[in-house]
Amino acid sequence: MTEQAVTVTRDGALAVVTFDRKGSRNAFSQAMILELTDIAQKLQRDLTVHAVVLTGAPDVFAAGIDLRDPGMWDFDNLSDLERREVFYRGVRLCQAWEDMPQVTIAAIEGFAIGAGVALGLACDFRIMGENAYLAVPEVQIGLNLQWGALPRLITLVGPAKAKRICLMDERMSAAQALGWGLIEEIAPDGKTVA
Repeated sequence: MTEQAVTVTRDGALAVVTFDRKGSRNAFSQAMILELTDIAQKLQRDLTVHAVVLTGAPDVFAAGIDLRDPGMWDFDNLSDLERREVFYRGVRLCQAWEDMPQVTIAAIEGFAIGAGVALGLACDFRIMGENAYLAVPEVQIGLNLQWGALPRLITLVGPAKAKRICLMDERMSAAQALGWGLIEEIAPDGKTVA
């Protein structure tokens, strides 16, 4: 990958995976999706890692899909199989994180939008900074929550609340997310990884 937006640091049996796409508020490009999937698959096989924290830097978890990434939309020269491969990359990313045998924790600072929410749902636990928020704006462009995240969301909050999250495009505060069972803990801002 030429982008190299993801770093992995180790502290004993803990791995911290940090994505940082400077200037894009950590919006998911095709390159970053592939890189995060590859890292998850490698960590799955590393028996010296017992827990993995997934976070964005410096103060934002993820702004969703990078709508300016040509790799997301340039399908003209792709076969049907290649188009399907591109479409399912996000699903595979979330599945790779969900399949990890290690405990996974999404440490959400700032905000998680759309695909950022989907990836956070694939982790075992979610911690948000006290002023962080979640949003699922896909309904504005005629979509629902993607990347296989809807069943995970329903499991956590139930069907009625999942519908509200997906259809109303409301910002959800850390306090509301905790009350609805979407996250497990609120930390002081800047301390979700601490």
